[in-house]
Amino acid sequence: MIRPTCKSRLQVLCLAWAVCAGALASFSSCAFDPGIIAWIDGEQIAVDEFMSCLHYKHRAATYAQFASYGAADRTDFWTRRLSGQRPIDYARDRTMKDLVSTKVQQILLKRDGIQPDITYGMFQKKLADENARRQRAVANHEIIYGPETWDESQYFDHILNDNISAWKNTIGTKRFPLSDNQVRQMYESTRESYTLPDAIRVQVIAVSYAVMPREKALQTLSGMRDNLRKGLSIEDVTKRKGSRVTTYETTFDESSIKGDELARPLQRQEALRLQAGDISEIIEEGDGCMILRCTERQSNRYQSFERMRDVVMRNHIDKQYNTLVDEMVRTARVRINRPVYLGIIIR
Repeated sequence: MIRPTCKSRLQVLCLAWAVCAGALASFSSCAFDPGIIAWIDGEQIAVDEFMSCLHYKHRAATYAQFASYGAADRTDFWTRRLSGQRPIDYARDRTMKDLVSTKVQQILLKRDGIQPDITYGMFQKKLADENARRQRAVANHEIIYGPETWDESQYFDHILNDNISAWKNTIGTKRFPLSDNQVRQMYESTRESYTLPDAIRVQVIAVSYAVMPREKALQTLSGMRDNLRKGLSIEDVTKRKGSRVTTYETTFDESSIKGDELARPLQRQEALRLQAGDISEIIEEGDGCMILRCTERQSNRYQSFERMRDVVMRNHIDKQYNTLVDEMVRTARVRINRPVYLGIIIR
């Protein structure tokens, strides 16, 4: 057996100390970096990133959460204990949970090649470049879409949502496939969410004030309405009125909603009350008056499978994506830089 000499023992101890010191220095430079507040699965969350999220998304929500205590105007609002909790602790906790969810999604986007650089520094550079581009476009009288200048929160959400959509449209469709039969089964099981409004077919009797004085027109329609309610047909009650009375048929359904809201909102409102065979009250709208007779009302209508197929697929991918993100949040390795985290204050 070879026994180590005192010199060799000293060399071993020196080497061990060097390794430990190197590891400690490496840990210290990471764990106590004043510009980093946390690491999520090894990815950094910068202090500026944390503060931006807190300011834009959780500052007002914290005030609202503690509003009932009437302490919002106090200078010590953020550090005063209210019902066992300080607002600053509540805001920090909400912000950290928000950023853990955001960061694991960015990690997913990075891993799958959608967003190669997810650092906050790169985001700030892109924000500055985009706002500079927009300002040049405005100065040159060019068309831009969206705001003239993005703020941090708007642009961050815009970029993140665009990248998530890109992931779902490329990676998601491959990762969460469905057969045609599965899509149809999913459609049938969720068909109630694709309900259409009732389709209401009506006959209209209308009189324009341009061809008949208002009082006379209302009196004429009142008599017609009474005769219709007695069982007479529209042809019978209008045959003696000639060109002064107009009759036509129309339908109120999902395809007419926008036009109805602009041109005939009162008629639509009245039509929605009618069942087949009902006669409406007299409606005054536009430059005349009219009554409606409902000839058909179709209920229990649904968007067709063919039309909803892509929607069903998107809903499936959305649900699977959310489940994936929830699992990533649950299993994420979260390391918080406590001295920096606890040093976060709001004034």
